[in-house]
Amino acid sequence: MFFSRSRRRQPTADRGAVASVFGDVSPRRQGALTDSLVSMLPVALVVVGADGTVVSADRRAVGFGVAEPAGDPSLPRPRLLDAELRDLLALVRADGQRRERDVELPDGRLLHATVGQLEPGEGSGSSPLFAILLDDVTGRRLADRRQREFVTNVSHELKTPTGAISLLAETIVDATGGSGAPDMTDGTETADGNIDIGAVRYFAGRILAESRRLADIVGSLIELGHANAAANGTVAGRAPEPVDVVAAADEAIGATAAAAQAKDIAVTLFADGHPTALADPAAVAVVLKNLVENAIRYSPPGSPVRVALSTESDGGNDSRGRVVIRVIDEGIGISPADRQHIFERFFRADRSRARDGADAAGSAGMTGGSGLGLAIVKRYVEHNHGTIKVWSREHHGSTFTVTFPAA
Repeated sequence: MFFSRSRRRQPTADRGAVASVFGDVSPRRQGALTDSLVSMLPVALVVVGADGTVVSADRRAVGFGVAEPAGDPSLPRPRLLDAELRDLLALVRADGQRRERDVELPDGRLLHATVGQLEPGEGSGSSPLFAILLDDVTGRRLADRRQREFVTNVSHELKTPTGAISLLAETIVDATGGSGAPDMTDGTETADGNIDIGAVRYFAGRILAESRRLADIVGSLIELGHANAAANGTVAGRAPEPVDVVAAADEAIGATAAAAQAKDIAVTLFADGHPTALADPAAVAVVLKNLVENAIRYSPPGSPVRVALSTESDGGNDSRGRVVIRVIDEGIGISPADRQHIFERFFRADRSRARDGADAAGSAGMTGGSGLGLAIVKRYVEHNHGTIKVWSREHHGSTFTVTFPAA
């Protein structure tokens, strides 16, 4: 904990590590050592009181123009100048919870701000102090933004030719009189014996299946770009609002009904009461759809998939509790080695095991996902102040548990 010399105190137990390091040095020397320690931090530091008065601000923070310097006789009450930081401070002051946000300065620089309440000082009458850490992330965010723009632009450019390939392949399949899954064994030849209609139908069907898979990957890349942009604050996401989670789960089950019917999988919804989350409705919809789709993809034919919804206490931190979503399957499961990577972009579980599961499921068109679905889920969940965890046992199934703040 760091303070300006205008608020010097004799070292006491409540000053913790700083006092133990400083030992018996004089208060003036303590001030110099504090300034030196602050200057070595990789981020700028501002300390403010409960009324918003700046108690301490290092040179970098003053240089950013977000705070007036403490200790200037012409500024009896140095202020926090940035409106976004003042708003963030008000939220932390209200509930004591640490918060983070990207703040754009008038000159275009981007600061990642972390605001938290410091431990109270000695004595019950001590006013709380708040620390504001400021990290200049302009370069990093610019590089991230350019990467996202590149991926998004390429993805959009791929949509048109991918759709065209799919349409042409579908036309060929229809022209050969094909329906359902193509089969090399039902080939017939024309009168001159030059064209094997069965082979044409088979390979056109394969082109159609792969073009649809490519379209899914392109769509997932675009969705991941949206999720990353919202999580990083580079676009304005929707403000949290009450979300009917039962209705959202019904929509997700409806959106994946064709895939479930193709494998004779019954997706059942169980709701304890009528859980309502405080989140971005679009994010909740994507989370539910991706998790149900994932459960269907890696489940054998005829096995059940269950979606369970409830509202549970979060241990007393919030009287409203948390909305809990569980998506349960009895599929091929996830190995312990793979479990720690499943939320990474483009990661897919061990391919031989996934193929075995696909063969058992008889679902050649359903396996082989993009490896982006769970990465998208994780980004949206964390952006909406939720949590996600997974239980899994190989050959027995998996349970994905997501929580959101309750409305």
